[in-house]
Amino acid sequence: MKKKLFLCFLTFIMLSSLTGGAALANSDFSVEDEPNDTQATADTAQFWVNEEDDWFRGYIIGSFNEDTDDTDWFRVEMNFNGDKTFGIGNIKMKLNEFSYSLTVYDRNMNLRGSMTYREGGSIQEMKDIIFREGEDYFFKVEYVSGTPEEPYLIGIEMDSIF
Repeated sequence: MKKKLFLCFLTFIMLSSLTGGAALANSDFSVEDEPNDTQATADTAQFWVNEEDDWFRGYIIGSFNEDTDDTDWFRVEMNFNGDKTFGIGNIKMKLNEFSYSLTVYDRNMNLRGSMTYREGGSIQEMKDIIFREGEDYFFKVEYVSGTPEEPYLIGIEMDSIF
């Protein structure tokens, strides 16, 4: 499974390099580290937004084993450098050959949003999510159906940073 994650990450890097590296300038990646099957064992995904950035893209790369691993948790930390203290953005789920869901909570486990990608469907997106400096967010990713032969990719995109 780690090999699949590495290949997904490597493919993304190679595709991004076709744009002259500009796509990676304000991007950050977090690759899943097991075990992360409960909130208590959530894998930490730290993202850094620099003071001079006016946009940001962060990616969480994870995978499922349909027999033993059907839930992944991530504790997402947004770190803003300089005078910037929050960003408004969107969370997107990449198209896959299997169905999975994403639920987003704040640090007090208050629901912020949820969505499900259905195999063969279109890209799912949560819009206008506010990420604040120093606050943790919990992402719960759950396998729904299909054959999870490839990693999943969840993108955090911020076009407004204050």
